[in-house]
Amino acid sequence: MAVPPGFLDWCAAAGITTGSIAPAIFADGERGVVATGAIGEGDVLVAVPDSHALTLESARDAEPEWDEAVARLVPPLAPETELGAFLVFAANRARCRFHPYAATLPQSYTLPFCFSGGDADALGAGWAVAAARGAAA
Repeated sequence: MAVPPGFLDWCAAAGITTGSIAPAIFADGERGVVATGAIGEGDVLVAVPDSHALTLESARDAEPEWDEAVARLVPPLAPETELGAFLVFAANRARCRFHPYAATLPQSYTLPFCFSGGDADALGAGWAVAAARGAAA
């Protein structure tokens, strides 16, 4: 299975560089990398600029609407729940800076990412609640 169209272009435009590896989606749906040449000790395999490293801070900076929604949450979401919810958000929002990456992630999982009812309700924004509930389905 091929990497989704546009992902490698996004990587190049973002300044993400790879050595002798390439991203791959295997027949069973697993994601990973494959060697495209000899890999030696000390070779850089992948370099990601800070601007495209996905963190809670970069997610909030990338999407003001997301930042506003999570800033209102009391209590706040657990960091891993927020990042997971952001990936669902980014996968469904083509204009999001992280969309090309999020679009490479599986659409379903054997062990689904699930939100508690309280976490989903705490998101407080209709689009985010719908995305969270869609991820758990």
